[in-house]
Amino acid sequence: MKMKSDLIQLTGATGKKYWRSLGELADTKDFRNWVHREFPEGASEMLDSASRRTLLKLMGASFGLAGLTACRRPEHHILPMSKGIEGYVPGKAYYYATAFSHAGAVTGLVVETHDGRPTKIEGNPDHPFSLGAANAFAQASVLDLYDPDRSTDVLRDGKKVTWDAWTGAVNDVSAKFGQGEGLRFLSERVTSPSLDAVRTAALQKYPKAKWTEYDPINSDQPLAATQIAFGEPMHAHYDFSKADVVVSLDSDFLGLDTATVLPIKQFSKRRRVANEEDTMNRLYMVESQYSITGAMADHRKRMRTADVPEFASQLLNAVSGLTVVGGDKWLNALAKELNAKKGKSVVIAGPRQDVYTHLVALQLNELLGNVGEMVADEEGVVWRDR
Repeated sequence: MKMKSDLIQLTGATGKKYWRSLGELADTKDFRNWVHREFPEGASEMLDSASRRTLLKLMGASFGLAGLTACRRPEHHILPMSKGIEGYVPGKAYYYATAFSHAGAVTGLVVETHDGRPTKIEGNPDHPFSLGAANAFAQASVLDLYDPDRSTDVLRDGKKVTWDAWTGAVNDVSAKFGQGEGLRFLSERVTSPSLDAVRTAALQKYPKAKWTEYDPINSDQPLAATQIAFGEPMHAHYDFSKADVVVSLDSDFLGLDTATVLPIKQFSKRRRVANEEDTMNRLYMVESQYSITGAMADHRKRMRTADVPEFASQLLNAVSGLTVVGGDKWLNALAKELNAKKGKSVVIAGPRQDVYTHLVALQLNELLGNVGEMVADEEGVVWRDR
């Protein structure tokens, strides 16, 4: 209590005076030297509370005024439309159908716009690959339009050029390469009919040129497996809406390993029981890390990615009726259910697995009678890669 009374001094008409520290109360020579070292300019004023308060007010006002002088209100030129648009109402939302290409797959979208600017994206309910839903990549694609780093000009060797310069460069290519020897075209995976027509016209004009497609998200392992199994690279289409049993070998088909929302819509359709005749599907997941598909799995088995090929091989033996080394009860129960659901199951391998695992998955689907039923589209065929 004595220390508290020492820190408060009665000053009469001005009320109580407070010290910020015991050093300021003692007001020793060392304390004053420290203040001068800490606050070289105006140290003497810092010792006086009234002067310090005034200084802080002035500093705050100075910073505020400096901020006002450093920035200015953005200018927006409001110009009338040069041509009237029939039926257009300013501020009203208008919707347009479009398509979004990602990882070689195309999803139909509906874009909401306000005054000509896209603001929201949803799936097109009439498109077979979206069915009214859109994934995170499609939702985020609207930001590409407003990306400040997006190129708005024609570039050559990283420098801005005009369209006339581009036309001249194309004419130079025609004169230099003739039939196209040494000429290479690099593009993403072609899924657009318009871009496919451009590619066809370019290769007809330069028959000796080569067109190379590159996509950071690729499916080299599944294509290599179908090349071995069918003699040409193909993309399999899995119809999860008809599958009573789904086996995923390190494939997050409900999450990051799918380019569209179609597998999610098909799988979730079998998770809704409308009447007594409907039955839910069953999902078995073998993976090394926890994924969205693993979270949805009825039965999940954790193992290293490198051990999945051996598990797939043992599963093939168990489905074929051969003896499984080690007597894995989980694997034997899975093989028993697959044999009980022949023609109504799907075995899918993930993109991180090697060619062998994908070959085993194809063989399991063939052995279980799924090819043409679960691993096909409505016409009974598979997609072919170019």
